[in-house]
Amino acid sequence: MLLRDDPLIPAAPPRPTDFAFLAMAARVALDAADQQLRKRLLETAATLERGAADAPAFTAVAAHVHGVLTRDVEELVTVAKLQTAAGRPLLAAIALEDAAVVVAPEDRDTDAVQWLDQALASYSEAGAVADTRRVRRSLRERGAAQQLYLSPTP
Repeated sequence: MLLRDDPLIPAAPPRPTDFAFLAMAARVALDAADQQLRKRLLETAATLERGAADAPAFTAVAAHVHGVLTRDVEELVTVAKLQTAAGRPLLAAIALEDAAVVVAPEDRDTDAVQWLDQALASYSEAGAVADTRRVRRSLRERGAAQQLYLSPTP
């Protein structure tokens, strides 16, 4: 079982890296069809949401985890907007990249390219080289035109 004994939020209070970890763990649970990890992540998201009164970041990460696990594209795009407004462009980029991955197959050539392009701009600006390469590869796989690579973030 993946991440069986690992704490999902290793520090109190959680740090931004913990939030990125939760998004990654949600992707792992989805890709591996790991129902136990999925359940733990949804419980963790609910815990974060309960503590969100004074911490909007908790609400955003809870929605991100939920959006990935339920394949809710609208929720992930909303998370990206919240993270952008809060000055967390890398967490916004992760949400946009996740939205592109879970979007319905018939929408992959339109919305997914737009979200990946926005994620790429954020990753590039932050100097996140590995993330930039991964998103460029995803854009090439979708046949995206080069001029899309540097559009503004949401």
